Amino acid sequence: MRGVGFEPSESWRCLLQHPLFLKACGAITKVISTNNRTSLGKNVHEVVEDLGSRLLSIAWKILLIADFGVLFYGLLVVFGPDVLSEGFRVSTGQSWLALLSVSPTTAEYILLLWRLVGALNIAFAIVAIAVVLMSFRRGEAWSWYALLIGNTIGYGSPIAFDLTVGAIGIFEELEIIFMLLIYIALGISAKDILSKKRDD
Repeated sequence: MRGVGFEPSESWRCLLQHPLFLKACGAITKVISTNNRTSLGKNVHEVVEDLGSRLLSIAWKILLIADFGVLFYGLLVVFGPDVLSEGFRVSTGQSWLALLSVSPTTAEYILLLWRLVGALNIAFAIVAIAVVLMSFRRGEAWSWYALLIGNTIGYGSPIAFDLTVGAIGIFEELEIIFMLLIYIALGISAKDILSKKRDD
């Protein structure tokens, strides 16, 4: 008894082995293979772009928190400049209350300087926040450089001062933490933003 199966006739064999049929099969296979590679390439590109946009979204929020910290600190110093009195005590070895009683005029002058420092912090913070919201989160390359330079100077100067004076308290520790967070934010967003600049 013959087994059940498909045995192509001679005409089918001729058709399957015909050069035109083989060429058509080869062309179809090539198209399918090309489409698969293109689809895979697009998928990888989309994943990379999505990752870049996610990192940028995280980065601008970190920068916003850090610069709002500067704004809060500036307001605190403007309306309560004696929060900086601990640095005066550590640097001079004299208590702030003693200076107020011995030389109130000098103390008033120092308070004005401290308020000036607070106002400069507010000005810096407002500009930095505007750059983050209006340019950095859109991926504009110039804003990346501006925030790198601005925050390095804006945070680096008071940190250097605090380390020189030797007054390291909660505010000084927050300055260091925020500066590190800013560098992390700029680091994770660098590839996405700076590659856009090259593409343009």
